Amino acid sequence: VSTLAGLQQISQYGELKKSWNKKTGLRSDYNYTLFADSKDNLWIGTDGKGLAYMDRNNQLTTLGDRETVISITEDAKGRIWFCNLDKGLGFIENGKITPFGLEKGLSELHISGITSDNKGNILAFHHTGIDVIDSEKLTVLCIGNNIGIRKWDQNINAFYKDKSGSIILTHKDKWIAYEPKQHKIAHPTLFIKSVMCGQVKLPY
Repeated sequence: VSTLAGLQQISQYGELKKSWNKKTGLRSDYNYTLFADSKDNLWIGTDGKGLAYMDRNNQLTTLGDRETVISITEDAKGRIWFCNLDKGLGFIENGKITPFGLEKGLSELHISGITSDNKGNILAFHHTGIDVIDSEKLTVLCIGNNIGIRKWDQNINAFYKDKSGSIILTHKDKWIAYEPKQHKIAHPTLFIKSVMCGQVKLPY
């Protein structure tokens, strides 16, 4: 659990098991978000102190500096993505941080939250819609004006993803649902009835 006094590990019975703060090695006592990746690392988005992650042995590693990280997720390639208040996105691959902004096709730099869909693509939420980033090609599809979204009010991390992959977002007194469609691809089958060579029918 992230609190205003660092992190706390709570048991299923609500008992405090362990706590971490600046005195025990955290970059900041103020943290916006936590994310557990596929390798059991716990990623921490701090207020003005960049990113950090804790491995399964509780060893803490820090990445970046002077960044306020408000949301973290993971794509199909195992890259860790993050966003901050006004600088777009970034992802971490092989320990290196790569910025991902307007020059990469992102629609907005002010991102209110990110998550991944069931295919491992990245969804970035902003006040003019949703940017869907293909994790294979790193191309961006903006869902916004093309479906009638002109401008909406998005609070930080105001979304919920259920087990089916549907994502619910808030807009004032409304809910907006993002439900990726699954397209079945038909693979035709070739049937050979006979083989001809000129006017001669060959055995088959």
